[in-house]
Amino acid sequence: MARQLDPDSPTIYVQTDAAINPGNSGGPLVNTGGQVVGVNTLILTQSGGNEGIGLAIPSNVIRSVYNQVRKEGHVHHHGIGMAARNITPALASGLDLSREDGVLIEDVAPGSPAQTSGLMPGDIILSIDKKPVQNIRQLALGLYSYAVGDHAKLEIQRGNQRISYEIPVVEKEDVQGRLAELVTKGQNKIPQLGILALTLDDRLRPMLPPLRNGFGVVVAAKESDGAYIGEGPIPGDVIYSVNGTLVDSVDSLRSALDVLKASAALVLQVERLGGLHYVVLETEN
Repeated sequence: MARQLDPDSPTIYVQTDAAINPGNSGGPLVNTGGQVVGVNTLILTQSGGNEGIGLAIPSNVIRSVYNQVRKEGHVHHHGIGMAARNITPALASGLDLSREDGVLIEDVAPGSPAQTSGLMPGDIILSIDKKPVQNIRQLALGLYSYAVGDHAKLEIQRGNQRISYEIPVVEKEDVQGRLAELVTKGQNKIPQLGILALTLDDRLRPMLPPLRNGFGVVVAAKESDGAYIGEGPIPGDVIYSVNGTLVDSVDSLRSALDVLKASAALVLQVERLGGLHYVVLETEN
C-alpha cells in the first residue's frame, strides 16, 4: 500500500504482483473477496512483459474523483498554496537543518492561505491535524482529508521554535476548465489544429499569468488531432504567430491557416508556461 515512484511526489499506488498486460490499464484490481481495491495504471518491468511490479490507483481516490465528476462535471483540487519536499541527509547538511528526515517547505505561493497565515520557505512540517509528518506522502494524505473551507492544522519548526497554524483550505484555480467553459464548438473551432480557441481580450487576461504580449489567441481545449503531424498547441498556450504572421484574433488565426498551401510546414510561435516556443507541424504529404 501507498507505494511511490518518486519519493518527492504525493502520488501513491497499490502495488500488486497480479499480471498487468498492455491494455489492462483502466481495469479493476480486485482482491480475493471480489472487492475492487484499485484501478490498474502501470507496470514496472525489465522484460517488457507482465513480469514485474504492477501499480494501481487506490479505490478511495477513484471513488472521490468519480463522485465529483458525476455530480459536478469536474474534479475539485484543493490545497493551501505551498510546495514541499522530503528532507534528505544531503539537504539537511547543505542547509544545516536540525534533522535529516521529515518535510521541508520550499515555496509558499504569493497571496495564498499559506502565506497569509504565516508559513515560510524553510519551515519544517512536524505534524498535520496532530499526526506526525515524516514524508510527502503523509503530508498529502493529511491535506487530502480536508475539504474546501476547512482549516488545516499544521505544526512547524522554524529554527528552534515550534509554531502551530490553522490554514484555510481553498480550491485551486482551474484555468483550463474556466477557458473550456467559454467556448462553443461552432464559433471557436480551429479544425486544422484540432483545437478550440479564444481571442485574448480583457475578459481572459485576468485568468492567465502575465504574458509577453497584449494580443494573441488562447488555446482553450484540444478537440482532435487536427490536419498536421506533430505535437500541436495544448490548452493554455497563447498563439502569437503562424509562419511569422502575427495573429490577434480567432478570425486572423483562421485566415493565416487558410492561405497556407496544403503541403506547407506550419510553425506556430506560442507562449507556454511563461516561455516562448516554436511549435513545428507538418503534413503527411
